[in-house]
Amino acid sequence: MGGGHQPFHVAKHHKYISVALGTTMWFWVFYRAKQDWRSFLGLEFPWDHGHGHHIAPKNNNNHDGGHH
Repeated sequence: MGGGHQPFHVAKHHKYISVALGTTMWFWVFYRAKQDWRSFLGLEFPWDHGHGHHIAPKNNNNHDGGHH
C-alpha cells in the first residue's frame, strides 16, 4: 500500500513565472480593492452615483420636433 506520492517535476523557471504572475494578480486585486472598496464589498454599485457624467443642456432653438 505504501509508497508516497511523488509530485511532478516542475522546472525552476516555471515556478518563478507562476510566483511572479500570482504576486502580480494579488497586488492588482488589493489595489482595486483599495480604490473601489465599497464596490468590492458590495456596499455600492458603480451605477449608484453619477461621477463624471454631465448632462448637456437642452437646445431649445431646434423647433422641428425631431430627436437627435
